[in-house]
Amino acid sequence: GRAGTDARTVTGDAVFNKVVGTTARGALSVSGTTTFNAGATSVDTSSAANTGNQTYSGAVTFNDNVVLTATTAGTIALNGGGSSAGNKNLTIVAPTAVALGDGTGADSLTGLGAVDVTSAGGITIKAGAISGNSTQRYRNAVVLGLDDANKTKTLTGTTVTFDDKVDATTAGTEALTVTGDAVFNKVVGTTALGALRVSVTTTSNAGAPSVATGRPATTAYHTHRRAAPSNDTVAPPAPPPATDALNGTERHPAPRDHAQG
Repeated sequence: GRAGTDARTVTGDAVFNKVVGTTARGALSVSGTTTFNAGATSVDTSSAANTGNQTYSGAVTFNDNVVLTATTAGTIALNGGGSSAGNKNLTIVAPTAVALGDGTGADSLTGLGAVDVTSAGGITIKAGAISGNSTQRYRNAVVLGLDDANKTKTLTGTTVTFDDKVDATTAGTEALTVTGDAVFNKVVGTTALGALRVSVTTTSNAGAPSVATGRPATTAYHTHRRAAPSNDTVAPPAPPPATDALNGTERHPAPRDHAQG
């Protein structure tokens, strides 16, 4: 048929052994688990005559490197998280939005190789964790999504790069932990994060002049385990940071309101 016309809905579990969408499908939705076996390296959907959306409600297993692509328009949502036993790479490209996790139950993505996500409409991370043994790159704006059970999102990789801004959903609530090196190319915390922790080195490139964290009625802080090379001037929250002599971290207290007499 014509690209972007035919949609497929799987009620139950789905196993793919070959490419899906040599002629792009109009949409794909799986209510149960999804398995991509060797040879199932890509899924292509198009909004030419449908939504272009891809929705994976259950856990996804990656047994090959997989590229999920929506063209023209479309949202790609991995609501139930997923895993790879062989550190396979995951690439996602969707114009409208990308959702990683839905903030309920087990929605982490674990055991991956490289992770590369592009969405002009924005990337929402509700998953408690996204982990792999290679790089992670988020090419558009990231919002740390609402999840009462996992307010801290932990991203694990050799280097995790954010090409655009990183925000919380609710100021001072959602926090980010990067286990590995972190590279920030835009502002962090236009909507202030609850906390920011980086286990290895932090690079703030030109265009990333500030990091904002805050937590009502308590102390919020961002932590760098080693000296952070910077290619821009980073404005710390007020008041100036105090150094923790035990581990070399910097803690930046959030502004507090003081009653006026």
